[in-house]
Order: sequence, then C-alpha cells, then structure tokens
Amino acid sequence: MTDRRTALSRFLVLGTAAWTAFFVTDLIAAHGLGAPIEYLLAVRFAGTSIGIGAYLVVRSKNVTKRTLDVVEAVVFPTAGLFVSLAAIPSGGITSPLALGVATVTLTRAIIAAPWQRALPIALATAASFPLVMLAASRVHAATMWTFILTTTFLVLGAIVSAGGSHLQHEARRQVQEARRLGAYRLVARIGSGGMGEVWLARQMPIDRSVALKLLKKNVLEEPGALRRFKREALATSRLAHPNTIRVFDFGASDDGVFYLSMELLDGLDLDALVTRSGPLHPARAIHLARQVCGSLSEAHHAGIVHCDMKPANVFIARVGDDRDFVKVLDFGLARVLVGPGSTTLVDSIRGTPAFMPPEVVRGERVGPESDVYSMGALLYWMVTATTVFQGVGFAEMITAQLQGKPEPPSKRLDAALPDDLETIIMRCLSKERGARFVTAKELDEALSKCSLAGQWSREDSRQAWDLLHPSLSMTTKP
Repeated sequence: MTDRRTALSRFLVLGTAAWTAFFVTDLIAAHGLGAPIEYLLAVRFAGTSIGIGAYLVVRSKNVTKRTLDVVEAVVFPTAGLFVSLAAIPSGGITSPLALGVATVTLTRAIIAAPWQRALPIALATAASFPLVMLAASRVHAATMWTFILTTTFLVLGAIVSAGGSHLQHEARRQVQEARRLGAYRLVARIGSGGMGEVWLARQMPIDRSVALKLLKKNVLEEPGALRRFKREALATSRLAHPNTIRVFDFGASDDGVFYLSMELLDGLDLDALVTRSGPLHPARAIHLARQVCGSLSEAHHAGIVHCDMKPANVFIARVGDDRDFVKVLDFGLARVLVGPGSTTLVDSIRGTPAFMPPEVVRGERVGPESDVYSMGALLYWMVTATTVFQGVGFAEMITAQLQGKPEPPSKRLDAALPDDLETIIMRCLSKERGARFVTAKELDEALSKCSLAGQWSREDSRQAWDLLHPSLSMTTKP
C-alpha cells in the first residue's frame, strides 16, 4: 500500500501542478478561438482545488486502502472530465484538448495495478471526452467521423494504459516473489542500522506477518558479531513472558544470510515516544516500567542479564485493545549467569553510555542489579525526557557514569514528582551495587507501592495514543 500511496501522491503533485500551469492554453483558446476566459479559468480553478484536496486525503496519516481505491477511481476520470469541459468552447469535438484526455488516460499506467482494476478507470477517463461532447451537443453529421476516430483513439489508449499498469504490477510482484529467504518472503524494509536490517516479511506457508532481522554480511567480519546475534536468539527463545518479544525462528539462508524471525509489533519505541510527547506522566512511567520489570524478572530468574536496557529497546505496542503494552527487545548483549546470585564478566564495553551501569564501564562482572541501574536511567528518561548525565561525547558520558552524582529528577521538572518515585529512581542509580534493588522483581515490588501505581488506566493509554497516532514502526533496532 505504501508504494501505491507514493505513486498516487506523485501523480497528484505533478498532475495538479501541470493542470494549473496549463492556464496558458486558456489564454490561447480565449484569444484565438474566442472561448470565454472566465469559464476556462473557473474550470481550471475547480480542477486545481480537487487535486489539492485529493493529495491531502492520500497523504493523511489514517488513510486506508479503501480510501486509496476511491481516490484512484475518481481522480483520473475527474481529470479527464475537466479537460473535456475546457474543450467545449475550444473547438468541441475537433478541439486539440482531446490530446489532454489521452495524456491523462495514458498517465494512469504510472500506478501499478492488475488490469481488472486499471482498465475500468482508464476506460472511464477516456470516455469522459466523447460523453461530454455528446451531452454538450457538439457532435453532428459533419463531425461524426472525427468523433468516431477520437473515441477509438482514446479507447485504444485506455487499453494500452491498463496493459502498462498491469505489466508494472506483475513486474513488482515477481520482484517480491524473488525476495525470499527460506520460508520467508520479504515485503518491505522497516528499519536498518549498523548491524543489519529489519524487514516486514510473510512466513510461508502459514502466511504469518513477522519482523525478520537480517545480519549484514560485512558485519560477520567483526569479531563476536555472529556470537551476539546467536545469543539474542538463544536468550530470547528461553523466555515466555508476555512483555518480552517473541522469537519464532533463527537460521541462515543457503547464501549465508543469518536471520532472526520475531513477532511484528505495532507502535513505537520508548525513545520515539518520549521524544515526541515529552516527559511522561509519573503514573504512566510506573505503568510502563513495571511491565519492563516483569520481562526482566523472568530473565533474571532464568539467569539472564539483559545488559543493554535503553529506550530504543523498550517498545510500546498496541496488542489487541490494549495500548501501552510493553515489549522488551534485543537480548544481543545479554549475559547468562552460572547460578542464582552469580555474576558474569563482560567481554567489552558495549551498549549505550547514557544507560550503562558503572560496573560495565569498569569491565567488571554484571548481575541483575546492573539491569536495575539501567532501569533507573530509563525511569529518569521517562519522567524528565533527559538522560541522567548529559555529556556530549562518549568519554565524557563514561566519566560521568563512574564519578558523576545524579541530579534528582525533580530538579529538572516544572511539575511535581512524587517523592516515593524519585526515591526509587535515585536508589536504582546508586554507584554501589549493594545500595540498589537486587533484582527487577524487587524493583517491581517497590514500584507497586508508589502512590500513583495503578493510576494509569486503559482509557488514559487510549487517549494518549489518539494524540500520537503511532503506526507500524521498527520491531527492533538492528
């Protein structure tokens, strides 16, 4: 639908601009043929207005396939109708503006469509000229053969136009069929990054929409890249919490392209949410954070530390009638612990410095309390729309994580922040591990006792989403 919307938008932009610019022909017709200039300019203005209106409809955020069908079915015959109306006082059936109707008809071919959809529209566009001439009584015995010849020319042009549109449609379909990866047919790319790309794909033969994460071939040359990719698949496959993204499949194609098949999500990540809407209401922040804690609690119980908790890895999705449904993404940097209460050594400094616990910066062993620190930074981001430390460079941010003292989030807000929530955030951000909550479960229990816990309702979520109109976004960052 995106390609079709783009093609129709381009036609409307170019067509409306050309139609408006062709007022020069009105001047010629008025001067050379004696056509009434007021009538011609009125027709010109009406056509321009309809073109602009149709463009605004096509580019609206909530446009549907049915709306595109209606616009496409109306705009081409309407364009032919206005050209035909301009031809009435400009020579009638012998008017050279018949070529304008032919041009509009042939231009229909720029939008790929099966002939069953393209042909009726093209024929309706071509028929506008002879029908207007008949209605205006511009056809008589002396011009009958001209009428027949022009009508035949326009109808044949409509058939050619429909054929071109159909051939373009088939070519695109064949290209899509060729874009296969094992049991998956690639439909459209929905994200890209340094590590790879994320595609909207169809899993055959069950015809299920999935997000397919592909690892770039050149990334395989980077030490540890494939190991992290496999780690993400294995770690996530061990988890079943509803707030953790589901992984369906992991493998490699015959030509060495590694892929990870995941559930397709509808919404936007926490980074985009806060960037677009500003600081979140504390009740909403608690609502979202507790869901993240639910995902991490299961991971910690399974001996898995996420190690890369950041806004881009917290996806705010629409699941059924629920809004603000959290999905935790990207376990590519996760570490598996040996046993309860144990820690594991990080192999290198990876992750996002603004949300990185001090022990990771120092290259020390990480544990569940490391994710708790990142959760404190996430909560800080949610309620202030700023990071804990606001350094401009990697080295400056790393230094702040080791030595900087976090400013209470209330100092950055005009509105009041509940004391109990601020106390929790500051405890999470403690430099010393022992001063933090031990696990995500313990953090969740503390959040559940906040004065605003449970105060963010489903209706609140629905209203917040109605303001943002989020749409299909990247399921995960590559």
